[in-house]
Amino acid sequence: MDWIFVLLTCLLALVWGVRALRNKRMNQQLPRQTMQAEVIRLCLENPAGYFGRGRYTCYAAVFRLENGEKMMLSLPAQAFDRLMEGDRGELSWRGWQFLFFSKKG
Repeated sequence: MDWIFVLLTCLLALVWGVRALRNKRMNQQLPRQTMQAEVIRLCLENPAGYFGRGRYTCYAAVFRLENGEKMMLSLPAQAFDRLMEGDRGELSWRGWQFLFFSKKG
């Protein structure tokens, strides 16, 4: 019975990995976009890890673009630490991937 669990876990990991690679490849084919934006919300989340083991931290920010649209992007920890709500500047992204935020002033 244990071998079935191991087999299903390996299969699930393989499917998850293939989907992640496909999504990353599709995202990289999208054009890079840059627009003036304002940070309107920073999000920090510490959900339970995979199967409840361990912990990890998710960093994200909600930006209001110059056209009025709101966009939420995941951020690396270093970028998250440099942002504050209300910051204005130039946001660059590709698809749903954050590239950088250059503060104005």
